Amino acid sequence: MRQCVGCGTALAPERRSPHCERCRVDYQRQRNRGKVSAYRNRLREALASQANATESRAPNEEEFAWLGAINLGLEEPIRRVHELLKAGKGVSDPEVVQLARGALQQYDSLRNEFDTEVTAESEAIAASWRGYFESIRKVLG
Repeated sequence: MRQCVGCGTALAPERRSPHCERCRVDYQRQRNRGKVSAYRNRLREALASQANATESRAPNEEEFAWLGAINLGLEEPIRRVHELLKAGKGVSDPEVVQLARGALQQYDSLRNEFDTEVTAESEAIAASWRGYFESIRKVLG
């Protein structure tokens, strides 16, 4: 006769599980907690990596000044997004998403004007802004 691996109780010969009914419930509960914990950790890591990707590409004041100088109305929403991120809002916060989406749509609609404002001296700044808007597009999906 077999015994439960958890508590040593005798098991019926037709029982396939190595646990008695009480130990099986505890085992399943522990197993499910492990799965939920792993899922939540993966989700936290994914959100943190998205936030780090957005923050690591944060524009500096010179880049903001250039964006303001080309006068396409892109500086204010992007500056607001960064203020919200610095204040602790996540990249999935509705206000951040709305502002970022609006800035991205405005950038897409004014892309020709954006490209005409680029000079040889400002090509590096423009390239960093292009990369920045592409990273927003990736984060927003």
